Formats: sequence, structure tokens, C-alpha cells
Amino acid sequence: MVRLDADDEAPRDVRRRRRLPGLLPSAVRRPPAVSPNSPQARSYDLIALEKANPVPVSLWLFASDADKVSYPSVKEFLTVVKRPTDVTARIAQGGGHRLSVWTRKIPRSFDWLVEVQPGFAPRP
Repeated sequence: MVRLDADDEAPRDVRRRRRLPGLLPSAVRRPPAVSPNSPQARSYDLIALEKANPVPVSLWLFASDADKVSYPSVKEFLTVVKRPTDVTARIAQGGGHRLSVWTRKIPRSFDWLVEVQPGFAPRP
């Protein structure tokens, strides 16, 4: 299941689940430092992994639609996601592939993490 949220809105329909949470700043393919033909590279390819064997995981994904580096693979990933994988995607309008684009979303990513896995909430 994929939920696309407007960049500055709180996510809709977030339910608590017993599943592993994951935060994806933007990349869904292998990091450039990993050799493309290595076994390690295949483990980074979330698109291929999702097509072959979707797992019960909740993911929070943030990307910019102007990011020429990672947005094409993010778009493709969102088209292949199916249950039991659950993705809350936040797509910024503009900004490109820059640290300043996603660092302001770090607090929201942790809010989402607490919503799907209350055990991550700060303790008094």
C-alpha cells in the first residue's frame, strides 16, 4: 500500500502495525560506492526485492520530484509496492538532490516512526 502525502501535510491513515519500520531519505537503488555486479548491490535494489518478495515492512520515503539522481527510481519503486509492504511517501515539489532539501524532514520522519512503532517514542 502506498500513501502519497503532500509535502507539508501530516500523513493520512497511519496505523500501528507489527512490522519493521524503515526510513528512506530518497535512495531505493544501490549506493554509488557499491559495485553494481556484487551480491551486496542486489541487496540494495528495493525495486527488485519488492517485485520478487514483498515483505511486511512499513517505510517512510522522502524525495524531491526535481531530484534527477534518485527520483526516477523512487517513482518506479512506488509503482511496484504491494501488500504486505506499506509506504508513506512524501514528495517535495522542487529542490533537487541536496542535503538542505531532506534535512528539514528529519523531525517528521521520527514522528512517523513513533506513529508506526510506539516503542521509539521518547520516554519521560
